[in-house]
Amino acid sequence: MARGSSAYVAKRAATIVNALTNDNIFLQFDNSAFAAFVSAYQGGEGPGVSLLDGSSIYVRASGKVTTGTSSTLLVTLYYSAAAKTAITYNGTGVTATASTFTSAAYATASGNWMLETTLVWDYTSLKMGGYFVSTSGPTPVIAGPTVVTTLTAVDLSLPGAGFVLGAHFGSTNAGNIATLSQFTLEVM
Repeated sequence: MARGSSAYVAKRAATIVNALTNDNIFLQFDNSAFAAFVSAYQGGEGPGVSLLDGSSIYVRASGKVTTGTSSTLLVTLYYSAAAKTAITYNGTGVTATASTFTSAAYATASGNWMLETTLVWDYTSLKMGGYFVSTSGPTPVIAGPTVVTTLTAVDLSLPGAGFVLGAHFGSTNAGNIATLSQFTLEVM
C-alpha cells in the first residue's frame, strides 16, 4: 500500500443539549449506540509495520454553540482504541489528548467554534504528540498553538482505533446546545 493523502469524515452527529460538568461524547445522528468518530486505520505493509508511522495526522472539528444563559463551552478531543463504541467520556479505553479548549462566555447567544489538532504517531513506542489551535467565543479569539502532551499506549494500527469529541457547558440551561458540523481526519 502506498503512502498518500487520505481524508476520513465522521458520520453526522446529534447535538449535545445542556451537558454540564462532564463531557458528553458526540453520538451519531442516526444511531446513538455509536460515537461520531474518525479513524485512520490503514492496515500495514506487513507484520509490525503501520502506514501511519511517522505521518502527520490532522484532526479538524468545528460546530456551533447556542446558550440559553451566559455560559462557556468546553470541547475535548479523545483517543480511543475502539472509537466507534466510545460513547462515554470516562469509558474504558478513552483517553483525553489534551487538545481541549474553553470558549469565552456566550451571553444567551449563538456562535461558532473550531478545534484543529496536528499529531505525529510512532508505531515502535506507541507514543503520539503534537499541537492544537482553537477559536471560539462570541468575539472569536485564536488560542494556540498549544502542545499536546505525549500520549502513551496509542496503537493506531488496530482496526477501530481513532478519535471522538466530547463537549460540555460551564453553566446549566435547557437552551444550551452544541452542534458538531464537521469532524475530519487527514493523513499526509
